[in-house]
Amino acid sequence: MILDPTSGLFYLLAVTAASGLTALALWHRHPQLRGLGLIAVGSLLTGPGLATLMVRSSHANTLHNVIVTAAAFAVVEGVLVFVGYRMALRLGILLTAATAVIWELILIFADAVYHPRIIAATLISVLIFGRGAILLHRLHPRRAMDAAERLLSGTLILHSAVLLARMATALLHPTPDFIHQPAFQGWFFLELIVTHVVLYYSVLMMVGNRLSRDLDQQGQALETERRHRQELHHAKQRAEEALAEKSRFLAATGHDLRQVTHAMKLLLASVDHELTTAPGPAGPTSASGRSSLTALVADMTGLTDSMTRHLNALLDIARLDSGTLVPDLRATRLSDVLTRLSAQFSPMAEEADVDLRVILSSQTVYTDPGLLLRILGNLVDNAIRFGQGGRVIVGCRRRGGSLLLEVWDQGPGIEADQQELIFQEYRQIDNPNRDRQKGLGLGLGLSIARRTAALLSMHVTVQSSPGQYTRFTVELPRQNK
Repeated sequence: MILDPTSGLFYLLAVTAASGLTALALWHRHPQLRGLGLIAVGSLLTGPGLATLMVRSSHANTLHNVIVTAAAFAVVEGVLVFVGYRMALRLGILLTAATAVIWELILIFADAVYHPRIIAATLISVLIFGRGAILLHRLHPRRAMDAAERLLSGTLILHSAVLLARMATALLHPTPDFIHQPAFQGWFFLELIVTHVVLYYSVLMMVGNRLSRDLDQQGQALETERRHRQELHHAKQRAEEALAEKSRFLAATGHDLRQVTHAMKLLLASVDHELTTAPGPAGPTSASGRSSLTALVADMTGLTDSMTRHLNALLDIARLDSGTLVPDLRATRLSDVLTRLSAQFSPMAEEADVDLRVILSSQTVYTDPGLLLRILGNLVDNAIRFGQGGRVIVGCRRRGGSLLLEVWDQGPGIEADQQELIFQEYRQIDNPNRDRQKGLGLGLGLSIARRTAALLSMHVTVQSSPGQYTRFTVELPRQNK
C-alpha cells in the first residue's frame, strides 16, 4: 500500500494548513494581491472539513461535504479573482447550500445506497474545478497564459478527470464500497496531496510573477517621475534664465530710454537757448542760426526714431506673447512689398554706407502685406547694422511650390553654433554685455521676425559663412494670379 488512509489524512491536513498559513501571510504582506485571502480561507477550511470524517454520524457527513465544497470553491475562486475575475459570491453560496440540501435528501431517501453520494460529491467538485480551468483558459484571447496559469489549469483538469474516474470505478466495480478500501484510499490521498502541492506551487509562481511585474512597473514609474523631475528642473532653469535675461533687458532698455529722453531734454534746452539768447546776425533767423537749429532738430528726430523702434519692438513682442497679433491675409503682390521695403531702408543704408539693392518680383502671395514687410524689415535692418558697409541684396526665387525671399549681406558672418541662438529674444552674440553704445538695438528683431513668420505659415532660416556672407531666407507658399 502506497499510503495508509490515516497517514494520508494527516499529511493532507498538514499540507493544507501550511498552504493556508502561507497564503494568509502573503496576503497580509501584500494586500493589493486580491484573491490570496480567499485561497487562505479555503485552505484553512479544508482541515476542519477533513476532521469531520472522523465523526461517525450521518449529519457529520453532510457537514464534511458542505465544508469541503465551500473550501474548494474558495480556493478556486481566489485564483480566479487573483487573475482578474470578479468574485462569484452568489454561486458559492448556491453550491454550498445545494450541497447541504442534497446530502440531507440523500440521508432521508437513499441513506443505504452508496452511489447517489459519490455521484453528487463528484459532480459538485468537477463543476467547481472544471469551471476554474475553463475560466483560466478564457483569459487566453485577452492575453497569453503564463506558465503558472497553464500549470494550474492543467492541475484542475487532471484532478477533475481523477474524480470522474473514481466515480466511474465506484459505479462499475463489482465490489461494493470499493473506493473506500484502504489500498484505493491511499492512492486517492496521495493524489489529493500532490494536487494540493502543485496547485499552491502554481499560486506561488503567480504571486512571484505579479510581484515582479509590479516591481517593474514601479521601477518604470520611478524612472518616469525622475525624467519628469529632470524636465521640470530644466524648465525651471530655462524660465529662471529667461527671467534673468528679461530683467537685464528691461534694465538696459530703461537705461536706453532714459538716455534718449535726457538727450532730448538737452537738445530742447539748446533750441530754447538758440531762440532766446542769440540776438542779431547770429539769431535763429540768420543762416547760421537756422543751420544750428536744423542740426538740433535732426538729432532730436534721430533720437525719436530710436525710441520709436524700441517701443515698436516691445509692442510687437508683447502682442506675440499675448496672442493678439492676428494676420490680415489677402492676395499680395511682392513687388509692392519690396518697393516699400526699399523706400523705407534706403536712407538708413546710405547713412551706414551700405549698398542696398532690392530686386522686385512679379509673384503674388496670399499673406498679410504689413506683417511680411515687418519681417523683411527686421532682416534688412539686421543686415545693414551688421553689414559693416558692403552690399545688402534682397531678392526672390522659386523652389518647387514655394517662394524664397532672401536677404544677403557681406558682414562678418555667424558661427554655426550661434546661428539658432540669434533668434532668441534679447540675444546679441556680438554684444553679450548689452553695451548700448554699440547701437545694436534690443536683440528682438530676429526673434520677432521668426515668430511673426510662424503666424503666416512661413519659416525663417539663416545660412552663413564667417568672414564672407550671411543669408536669411523666408520661405512662403506661392500663389499665381
